[in-house]
Amino acid sequence: MRRLDSAAASINRALTPTAEPIQLNGDSPNDPLGRAHLLPAQVEIALAVGDRATAHHAADELAATAALFGSPALHAEAVVARGAVLLDEGDAARALPSLTTGHRLWQQVEAPYEAARVRVRIAAAKRALGDDGAARHELEAAKAVFERLNAAPDLARVEVELERVAAGPARTAPEARATKTFMFTDIVTSTDLLGAIGDQAWEDVLHWHDATLRSIFARHGGDEVSHTGDGFFIVFNDPRAAIEAAVDMQRTLATHRQEHGFAPSVRIGVHTAEATRRGRNYGGRGVHAAARVGALAERDEILVSRGALQAAGKIANATSEPRIVELKGIKEPLEVASVRWQ
Repeated sequence: MRRLDSAAASINRALTPTAEPIQLNGDSPNDPLGRAHLLPAQVEIALAVGDRATAHHAADELAATAALFGSPALHAEAVVARGAVLLDEGDAARALPSLTTGHRLWQQVEAPYEAARVRVRIAAAKRALGDDGAARHELEAAKAVFERLNAAPDLARVEVELERVAAGPARTAPEARATKTFMFTDIVTSTDLLGAIGDQAWEDVLHWHDATLRSIFARHGGDEVSHTGDGFFIVFNDPRAAIEAAVDMQRTLATHRQEHGFAPSVRIGVHTAEATRRGRNYGGRGVHAAARVGALAERDEILVSRGALQAAGKIANATSEPRIVELKGIKEPLEVASVRWQ
């Protein structure tokens, strides 16, 4: 673990921007192409040490760079990085298409080693989805390439994975009930904003938004469950920390708006409830209610359920008068209030 921590520190230092102007010279942390060569390694290392926020950020930056330069190899790196993050989250169903696309792209640019490495991840995704036969096929194909290329470390790892498949179906963690605080965020009128500023500017805004919010909820102990494109589903163990994170998000956005002229408007919903945990994901009526609370929030609003406020205890911010709302698909009405963050 100490070696991994050292590797994480090294790759983070290598990717820390300097005061030098941006130059396309391939060896500067300010050069998008130079950074793109290091970002896949940052994703790998961050996932290995459990730093999912950094892995997300690196994968997003890699995707933006790939879109900017249009290189098939960069695109392959980007979709594989996204698939690796999704697989780490336990979302094999969404990871598999990204990984499959990455494998196809590496084959197109005639990169057999990279294509074989992706097949190992594809095998992991297929095994997680219960298809051990398909997983074995992917591993055997990867093994043949590693043998041909004399890639001994990769060959050793794939043989271990083949032994695991031979030992029987992967055991999935049992479903469990847990009381958590769920947060849903969403950029207000994101479709209109995209139409107004264009694709490239929107990608820049979205990249900044994602990186900024991820750093905030990670700082407050939030764990990202999923990313919807213009919003997040986040889970917190501490309801007070969830509310503090929401306040921090809105204040950060407002400050950026004042200092730089623009930041997207975000609505946030927070609800504490019992839900069913499936791997890293959560489901059930409590999550559904949290999503509905988020959808009811207005521009720049933090809307919090009574359950979350009671669980949080005394908070630093005042709240509005509570009101009763009806949630689509939820039989019982819910009491909510706005948290005053200004």
